[in-house]
Amino acid sequence: MIKISMTVIGVAAGGAVVHELAHLAAALVFGIQVISFTPFDPAYLSPAIRISPDTDASLRPPFWYAGGWGAGLLMLLPLVPNRRWFLGSFDRWALGLSLATMGFVQLGLGVLEGAFHQLYIEGAGGGANVLVAAWAGMVGFLLYWRVFFRRGVAGRN
Repeated sequence: MIKISMTVIGVAAGGAVVHELAHLAAALVFGIQVISFTPFDPAYLSPAIRISPDTDASLRPPFWYAGGWGAGLLMLLPLVPNRRWFLGSFDRWALGLSLATMGFVQLGLGVLEGAFHQLYIEGAGGGANVLVAAWAGMVGFLLYWRVFFRRGVAGRN
């Protein structure tokens, strides 16, 4: 149980780091000036990146979407070609479950951050972020459960 708990915590923390690194990569690709990159911002309980307020308005939405979508897709990508590997044991299955759940959480936060940026910033750690993360995480959990649990791996260890 400790091993699975540490896996879930590691995937969640890794997702936050990858989220901000995806923002950083988008800033480099689009030529957006980065003002600061903070390894840990207490307001967000994760790393944070800040861009110049003079950034062209047309470049902001792709930058905002990049974090959640980049992290979410990177977390979901291993599940596609390696489906059989995740069926090898319960620990592997649990790793896949946490990747799927947190991957969908990241996708949901990417949509919230990109489409409703001001709400995302004002509600950092608040109700809107929690609701979107919970809904998206539930979708990932249920999809993964549907695909992988029915294969009988839950009885293995």
